[in-house]
Order: sequence, then C-alpha cells, then structure tokens
Amino acid sequence: MIQHDCGHHSFVPNPRANDILGRSLGALTLTPYDYWRASHAVHHSAAGDLDRRGDGDILTLTVEEFVALSPRDRLRYRVYRNPLFLFLFGAPFLFLIYYRLPRRGQLSLRHYLLSTAGTNLAVASVVVAGGATLGWPQFGPVYIGTVWISSAIGVWMFYVQHQFEDTYWARTDDWDFFASALQGSSFLEMPRALNWFTGDIALHHIHHLNPRIPNYHLRRFLESQALLRDVRPLTLAQGLRATRLALWDHELRKLVPIRSARSSGYNSSSA
Repeated sequence: MIQHDCGHHSFVPNPRANDILGRSLGALTLTPYDYWRASHAVHHSAAGDLDRRGDGDILTLTVEEFVALSPRDRLRYRVYRNPLFLFLFGAPFLFLIYYRLPRRGQLSLRHYLLSTAGTNLAVASVVVAGGATLGWPQFGPVYIGTVWISSAIGVWMFYVQHQFEDTYWARTDDWDFFASALQGSSFLEMPRALNWFTGDIALHHIHHLNPRIPNYHLRRFLESQALLRDVRPLTLAQGLRATRLALWDHELRKLVPIRSARSSGYNSSSA
C-alpha cells in the first residue's frame, strides 16, 4: 500500500521521494513501479467505462459479449473468472512471472529498463541474499509460500474494489467520474486492525474520488464528509460471495454469475 501511494505521489509531499521509495519497494512487492504506475493511472481514468477496459483491470465481459463468444472462448472466460484459478494460480503468476517479462505499455524504453529490468535485478538480489543467508531449503519454501498467499489476498482485495454486485459500468458517452468513484468503487467493511495493515484501501471509493489523499488520511476524510458516510459498505462476506460474479448485465445494472447468461439465450450444452 505504501508503494501504491507512492505511485500516486501521495505518500510523501516530494514527487521524487515518492518515486525513489516506490521503485525500492519493488524488490519486496515484485512489482515494477514505473510500469505499474502508468497502467494504474489508466485504470483510474477509465474505471467503470465499458469502452475502455483492459488496463489494470480484471477482464469483465457483458452478458451479451459472453453469449456472442465461441464455445471455446466461453470456456476460457469461465476458467479465467473461476475464483480458484484467479486467486490461487492467476495471482502468483502475475507477481512471479508476468511482472518479470518485458511489457512497456505507456513507458518509453528507458523507463521500461529502469522499471522491469531494475526490479528484476533487485528481486534477484533479495532472493540470492536470502538463500545464501538462511539456506535454500529454509528460505525457498517460505519465500514462495509468502508470495503465493499474499498475492492471492492482494488480488482478492483488488478484485472486490470494483467487482461487486451493485458496482458501476457505463459506456463512455454515459460514463461519470463521480458515479464511477462512489458507486463503482467499494467501501469494504473490515476490522480496524485489517484496515491498518492494508493502508485503509478498503475505503476505495474515497481513493478513487481523490487518489492524492494518502492512506493515512482516508479515514479522517471519510469521517469529515457526511455524504461519503452514506455510501453503503460491503461486508467481508459479501466481498467473498462477489467472487462468483463475472458478467455485467445492462438491464439489471448489476454484476451477475455466468449462469445468468442462460436467460439471454446462452445454451450451456454448447460450451
């Protein structure tokens, strides 16, 4: 969460200090800071916009789009959105492999080299130092296990920030920034201890309303604005149940399970 705030230049007042700290933390988070920062900025500018999906998001199809897929592509989407695959395999794949590969995105070649290659070198240094100090039989399983568990939890938290039943999606012509922030970003209700350990990112509606607010001021901002307190919170149980939702239904204005596509003419026997 500290690296995340650095990406928004909000953790400390000085932009350069944010970037230095953010890049340094990549050795621990396995995340190339500059590449992620560029991708995350696109996410903030387009969250909830059906015509600008794909940057920093979990792929979400509409019911109509899913019905129009070939049987093989429907199966691929089912597998991709399956919670076991998404969190137990997709999450560690993202941090251990995907972020290690050359992906320039919005970056120049120079920034790519500083971001991905530099992060890979820093991660390798941490791993080599850990293995040499503690011994590979002790360090290896603990390191991989920690990355596996933390990535699954982290991706679930990112998932539930925008993937819940009454979220917000609209076409570009109808898209509204404030609706996207307050309706399409969750207010996850968690114990205060968990909020502290996760930098109050559960107050995600406030973060999308103004990403320059550092995590250590989000709670105070929430308590000072009566309008924001009226946003209905999402419980942990609701957040866990939201993992079964995978398609946006235009008519219902809700995220629905894939099985709901059957009512739109999808024949499950053809998949």
